[in-house]
Amino acid sequence: MAQQNIKETFQPKKKRKDMIEVCWALIELLHFSNTVENRLLKKLSC
Repeated sequence: MAQQNIKETFQPKKKRKDMIEVCWALIELLHFSNTVENRLLKKLSC
């Protein structure tokens, strides 16, 4: 029983960590797509 209580108390922290990782992945993806878009715009404008 004590084992399950420990798991339940640590669950929210793990969820929060996962959310932070997801947010970072999204930020990196946006940054990457932004740089690709800028390169394409530079090529098109020349």
